[in-house]
Amino acid sequence: MNSIFINGSIEITNKEFYKILLSIDELDNSKLELKERDFGYEIGYEDEHIYIYIHGNELEKKGETLIFDCEYKKEIDNAHLFINSIKDLLQNQGIPYYSFEYAEGDGKGNDIGEEFEIKFPED
Repeated sequence: MNSIFINGSIEITNKEFYKILLSIDELDNSKLELKERDFGYEIGYEDEHIYIYIHGNELEKKGETLIFDCEYKKEIDNAHLFINSIKDLLQNQGIPYYSFEYAEGDGKGNDIGEEFEIKFPED
């Protein structure tokens, strides 16, 4: 099975986004980590179907953007549900900007399916 590769950016602090991820049913909270590094914070998650790596800035200031990278090893329909659950939580929190692009890939950097995009505000 190929993976769905999800890339995004979100205008939110690391700690705020960590709290959002804790409320996603598909993630096992015991595997979700928030760590402070020399370059800033990072959020990590890994299980047999989902790998997430997020890093943001050193400062936890409003208006900063963090980078979201995810390899999702389930069907594309499940990926739509996963991304939409994140989007709904971001909207409920009043987050002013987010953008996600995702597509099925072969693991070598090549998209092999339709590319999808979810963002706010919309163009």
